[in-house]
Amino acid sequence: ITILEKPTAGTITGNASVCRGDTIQFTTTGTGGTWSSSNISAVGTINQNGVFITGTNAGTTKIMYIVTNANGCSDTTYKGISITNCVNKKPSLANAVQSLKELYSNDLVASISPNPTNNRFNLRLKGNSNQRMEIKVSDMNGKILFYTFGTAGKNIYFGEEFPTGMYMVIIQLDKTVITLKAIKIKQ
Repeated sequence: ITILEKPTAGTITGNASVCRGDTIQFTTTGTGGTWSSSNISAVGTINQNGVFITGTNAGTTKIMYIVTNANGCSDTTYKGISITNCVNKKPSLANAVQSLKELYSNDLVASISPNPTNNRFNLRLKGNSNQRMEIKVSDMNGKILFYTFGTAGKNIYFGEEFPTGMYMVIIQLDKTVITLKAIKIKQ
């Protein structure tokens, strides 16, 4: 009898609810696996970098991370999420392009300017908290291109080396997550 080692899919972290039209970044403590979701066509899709992009419908789905080792043994971890039609949603930058964009969440304000730009972006963080915020910038495939920490009152410059395209800027302070879109145009 041969006992084969079972891989570990880990634990999925990320918000359990999202407004229709927004995205969520998921991570897991497992490695070497693939992301999947039930009910994909109705409520959204998840790419292999763990970015869930909502679709046109509200509903629920289950995010899965599946790890299979060379012996064919597998492990799966799950997280249920809810996609809702947010009635009193605060202003979103997902569909707006203007010279200065702001998104308010609790006492935190994040703005990107210029947007769009042909050079670099300036992310401004304002708020009443002096806590450190995690800042990630990814391409539309979910690949993290820039990662840092910042605090309110600080300007963060990024993207000078980015090619033309659209980017997701994810700012997290405790359980508050703000997602902004940044657009890089040709010079």
